[in-house]
Amino acid sequence: MATAIDVFRHLRCPICKNLFVDPVTTGCGHSFCQRCLDQHIRMSNQQCLICQETVYTQRSVNTALKTILQEFLQVQMADLSLCTGGRGEIPCDICEESLPLRAVKSCLTCLHSYCERHLKRHQSLSRHRGHKLVSPVERLDEKACRFHGRPLELYCKRDKRLICTLCVKTGEDVVSIETERARREAEQQNAIKELESMTNQSENKLEDLQNTVTKYQESSDRQRAEGNKGGVC
Repeated sequence: MATAIDVFRHLRCPICKNLFVDPVTTGCGHSFCQRCLDQHIRMSNQQCLICQETVYTQRSVNTALKTILQEFLQVQMADLSLCTGGRGEIPCDICEESLPLRAVKSCLTCLHSYCERHLKRHQSLSRHRGHKLVSPVERLDEKACRFHGRPLELYCKRDKRLICTLCVKTGEDVVSIETERARREAEQQNAIKELESMTNQSENKLEDLQNTVTKYQESSDRQRAEGNKGGVC
């Protein structure tokens, strides 16, 4: 199985730690942003930051490296829909801060959110196989127990609060968060159905009342009409 290469790491300037801008390569083979290297030389007596070799003043932009960088950025920016920016989107905690991708899962054990690429790396490690992955959530630190630092996976019925597995006491009535969520959703659905039933009953009673009023009005009109006929000479 081929191992992925972190190309992004090789396209960053060792001085400013950002992507190269007008990259230049020294005689010793190390590359820097042109501006960063010029500033470094003025402060360090023309010595390479990496190997301390003397850096000569005659330098030109490394066009091959600059082209690679441009093509790399075009590929990375081709699908901006993967990047965060919309309201409610959760960024990947492992991506570069300058352009994080949108998280697809959050790990309640690691307390990190992962994009598609970093999620595969997370799942490839055997020690992570038992970790609980959920849909991306904000403020993951609030999902951990403040006493034990473990994920809040259980619900204590007595105290009506979320707890971790280490918070459980003997004989305590606890259920999983999923079970409690399902119970509350069922209660909500039952309440909605009951409200709908009451509404339907009210509507039926109103319809019956309207029908009664209509019948009474028709009967009254009929009696009045018959009375008028009987009074004619």
